[in-house]
Amino acid sequence: MNIAILDVGLGLPHYLREMLEVWGLRGVRLIAADALASLDPTATPTLICPAGADAGRAAALTNYIRKGGTLIALLPGPDLASEAGLSVGAELEKPLRLRLSALSVAGLGGEGLPVVAPARLYAALPPAAPASSSAPTILAHLSGPGRPRDLGPAIIATPLGSGQLVVVAFDLAQSVLLMRQGDPAKAEGLPPHRDQGDDGARAVHMAADIGPEDSVWLPHADLVARTLVELVRRFTPAPLPMLWHLPGDASALVLYSGDEDVADPKMTRGQMASVESAGGRMNLYIIPENSVATPDDIAHFKADHDLGPHPNLRPFDGRSVAERLAEFSRQVRVFEQKFGIKARSVRNHCVVWVGYMEMARTMADLGIRMDGDFNYGGYMRARDPGPYAGWGAAMPMRFCDVGVGGKDEIIDVRQQHTHVGDDEMFSTLATPYSYRITPEVYAAMLSRVLHDNATRFHVPYAVNLHPGNWGRFSGGHSDALLAAAREAGAPVWSFDRWSEFVDRQAEWKLEDWTWDGKSLRWRWSGPAAGSPMSATLPVSWMGRCLVSIVVDGREVPASSLRRVTRHRETLATFDIASDAKVVDVKATYGSA
Repeated sequence: MNIAILDVGLGLPHYLREMLEVWGLRGVRLIAADALASLDPTATPTLICPAGADAGRAAALTNYIRKGGTLIALLPGPDLASEAGLSVGAELEKPLRLRLSALSVAGLGGEGLPVVAPARLYAALPPAAPASSSAPTILAHLSGPGRPRDLGPAIIATPLGSGQLVVVAFDLAQSVLLMRQGDPAKAEGLPPHRDQGDDGARAVHMAADIGPEDSVWLPHADLVARTLVELVRRFTPAPLPMLWHLPGDASALVLYSGDEDVADPKMTRGQMASVESAGGRMNLYIIPENSVATPDDIAHFKADHDLGPHPNLRPFDGRSVAERLAEFSRQVRVFEQKFGIKARSVRNHCVVWVGYMEMARTMADLGIRMDGDFNYGGYMRARDPGPYAGWGAAMPMRFCDVGVGGKDEIIDVRQQHTHVGDDEMFSTLATPYSYRITPEVYAAMLSRVLHDNATRFHVPYAVNLHPGNWGRFSGGHSDALLAAAREAGAPVWSFDRWSEFVDRQAEWKLEDWTWDGKSLRWRWSGPAAGSPMSATLPVSWMGRCLVSIVVDGREVPASSLRRVTRHRETLATFDIASDAKVVDVKATYGSA
């Protein structure tokens, strides 16, 4: 079996696959329009139709549903919508809020999620004949921020023949892209309200307008993406095995980094020692021509931690895109030559960003694997200290560029948002944009953020604590973070280590996936992980309970299975050996 996405060059099909895979769902393939006629629901039980891809294909898609398939259609046109007994009305004014009423998603507890992409009003058509199938089920609704009434349904599931048509009334893929990557119309722009001297284009200036900042404590962009994962899980007629997206079976993860700027190496050594004492590893980002660290210092730094470039493009503010990208490339190469380190991850000084996706493409050309420039979203634009202000993102998805005609292209660089910077959040210096949060108040914030991550959301929490600041004012905040991470059971990793883990896991494929109504069989294959990796299965599925798992011929009875609570759901988890390259699994479900 496999999950399929219709790829006709519309609606971001590659980005949709990226959303599913980053959460650990494998066995996802793209199919062309000419494959629809022969698509067998037994082998491909679930098909996702991106926004606009249904035009002229309603008959073929309906035939697939009636044969037993589930079609998840994003913003379908009138021909396909009418098969579900729906009319397509006017486009709704953005931004909107997604309110889930009959669908559980990733630990959400009644909160609404922003929608910033096109959405339409879908309404029930008068029946032309006596109903031949069950009535539709509304799983979620759309409303306007601050408005007292729902505007219309957001997700509608309708039985059709032997299958299901699930209508999503907004362009989910584009909404996630705009929230994570920003609005391309804002690229190279400056916000109307900014501090004097803030004349450089930054990533944060591109943040999409989500309306009132009522979701800054939620990784809202990731949870909208997770909504698609949960729809696939709910409507696929088999339990879905998934790779767990964090190291081992950790429930949360802290990514620790610091921009060196011009720090006394003694401060850097002290900060690294404190992270080491907590069992952690950090990234140090260095402006290659500014650093006063000696070769001995650098050797000491990289013995137990990771170093990356911190290009300073501020002297080039106002120059052309080409000039700034050339200078970025030059500084990365200077870093690599000076320190003998291949740049794996990067963060620009003052989180400068160039163009829209031009910077990400340049990083890909240089072999950089992960970017940390999309930082704490209130920086220089708002005053809400929630970690997900502006972006609402924490998962390491790759950048996506949209070209002529709407065709999407994945850029092979992972976008890892940074949620806290000590200069903005903690500075006691004469810094007008600082929140001046004390270590005690930060500890209280952490009890919320890391508790939610460990019990509800299970996403990374990334910080930037400058070594110079650590020595002056943010050392206590660092101590509070390390203590909170230990209490939450969250490993403390560098961006580089995380990047390597995610890259290796992304190469794992799901093959030979079959389900006979009782036993689920599949094979995972990929490169040796090198770091602890695990997999999960639902303990209960459609009234059945997991009885046993056989991994590479060795049975693990239900009484011995490791059970964990993830996204408020009980899952069975088992380890994948760090040196394994192929894993054969059989899972058996029996009566409850």
